[in-house]
Amino acid sequence: MSTRLVFDRVRRALAGVGGTTAATTMPPAVEGRPDDYRLAASRVVEGAALTARSVGGALPLAEPIAFLDGTQRYEIVAYLDTSPVVAGIVAAAVRLRTGGEFRTITRDERRILVGRPDALDVVAPFVEGFDRVEARNEGQVHPLKELEFAHRAIDDRRSALERAVGVRFRRSHPDCWLVVDGVLPDEDQWATDPKAIGVSKSHATLPFGGEALSTYLSLPEGHRTSVFEPATGRSIKVHSWGLRLWPYEGKDLLHGLVRVETAATADPTARADRLSRWLLAERAPLSRPDPRWDRLLYGVAAVERHLRAR
Repeated sequence: MSTRLVFDRVRRALAGVGGTTAATTMPPAVEGRPDDYRLAASRVVEGAALTARSVGGALPLAEPIAFLDGTQRYEIVAYLDTSPVVAGIVAAAVRLRTGGEFRTITRDERRILVGRPDALDVVAPFVEGFDRVEARNEGQVHPLKELEFAHRAIDDRRSALERAVGVRFRRSHPDCWLVVDGVLPDEDQWATDPKAIGVSKSHATLPFGGEALSTYLSLPEGHRTSVFEPATGRSIKVHSWGLRLWPYEGKDLLHGLVRVETAATADPTARADRLSRWLLAERAPLSRPDPRWDRLLYGVAAVERHLRAR
């Protein structure tokens, strides 16, 4: 059943439920998870200062490689008085590419109903198959604040589902390369996994300030920064670097820029150069018409298309 039909079925189930008002949208003001934009002081581990380094030409990886990603969709389905009830669907999958062909190794999906306890008490009995996620009952608050909570709750559920799917894949494929869309999860196993690569498209947190930030944001195409240890607060440190997939001139400073994370290694230069060449090869075919095409690897886009087609 398509996502649209799922949400429409929820609305029909709630039609006429006492005290509720049907709703059919999500205000743009709460789209995109609110982030605390900040500069984090990272430690350079390759050389004395952050520099831009050419990685050479793109070099496709000949070995099998898997991609992990998740999706989330959510809509307001009703209001109880002024309190919104949000239905969400989160999904995650790992797809393995061997010889140019993709196949799904593991996939999971969850359906979620988010709202204040009193609102869920009214609507949840009419909706089957949805997990209940309660917002804190702190008296009347701004409806957009409640929607912000719903977005965060659904985002957290998607992240947890991605981690669970990734763990299942790793159990069955312990020696396969795995590209994770986003930073490596907090679990220690990922920070020490020599064949896990996190590729983050988000730049809410930038790893440097001052002159180093200028170096980071003005990387030429096909260049990476020096390897650094990001300030994440994790007990096990990882290595990271910025990589420019496409030229930014004439666009914006973040165009085509990703941040790569891997397990720490004794030879960061060779590893960063090798993995960067692989990732440059993953730019094609272009992930258009996705608006994030400049930072979206083709293998990751293939996972997203698979999840959205279900």
